[in-house]
Order: sequence, then structure tokens, then C-alpha cells
Amino acid sequence: IGFGLFFFTNLSTKFKPSPLKGNFELAQTLTAQKGELYDLQFSPDGKTFVSSDQTAGVLIWSTSSGLIKETLSSANSSVKSTAFSHNGNYFAFSKKDYSGGKNNLIIRRTDSGSEVIIFSTDSDFDPIEQIKFSPDDNFIYYVQEEANVVKSYKIPTLGGKLELLSFSL
Repeated sequence: IGFGLFFFTNLSTKFKPSPLKGNFELAQTLTAQKGELYDLQFSPDGKTFVSSDQTAGVLIWSTSSGLIKETLSSANSSVKSTAFSHNGNYFAFSKKDYSGGKNNLIIRRTDSGSEVIIFSTDSDFDPIEQIKFSPDDNFIYYVQEEANVVKSYKIPTLGGKLELLSFSL
């Protein structure tokens, strides 16, 4: 498997990559995100990657062509965090819906594209961040700041009882 080096550029901001040490070559520049880039994750098989930002939602890319395969977006929302399951069957992302007043944790099947909201909170809280799957893919972990208190949570991958793991002031 070959690995490339990707740089994203913001349409409204000039971007100049820092000089790289070693024998690297810029393979391609991808330009699509409209706002601040929040997250970028590669699928376990390396064939796909996703990016998320404050305005465009989630873009699903082909690593071989560098082209966008699909856009998951909606007006008045932002996507702060994304994650692929280790087995590649699922993709999770958090969406802050400004018009509906909710922070949603959404899981999507990578084969069918079907989506389910597995958890939702009031929009007064900061977005769900740092989504990670457990090594066996049975749970999703994430953090969220609520009234200046950072809390970490665990929830079964396909939904169920949310468990508060820790918090810090």
C-alpha cells in the first residue's frame, strides 16, 4: 500500500506548507472545504478518507483519485469530529445542528450508507468531540464540554445506555 501526503487548502485563506524534511513530494492539493477544517480520518483499508468542517459537513473522498465521492451536509450545522471503526464497517460523526438545537452522534454503515442517530443532546452544550471506537468496535467514546466541565462518555456502537466515564473542571 502506498501512502501519499495530502494538503487541504481553505478557499478563503492562503496556505503555504512548511518545508518538509526527508524525501517527500506533494502528490496533490485538494480544495473543497469552505470553512475551518476540523477533522480528517482515513478508512482502515486506505481507500477512502473523510474530512469535516464548520460549513460543508462531511466530505467522503477517494484516496486514489482525490475526488469527492459523497457529501454529507445540511444547512445550519457543523461536523466537529469523525471516526472509522477498526473493521471499516462503520463511520461515526458528530453534527451540531444550529437550527434544530441538537448535538447528534451519528453512525453510518459504510456499505449501505444508512445512518442512525445513536445519541442526541441539547445544543447549549459544546459539540461532541474526539470520537473513537473501542478496539473491538463495540463502543464509541467521545468527549463533550458542558458548562466549562469536560466530560468523557462511552456508548454502545449501535446505540444504548450512555455511560459517563470521567469529568474534569
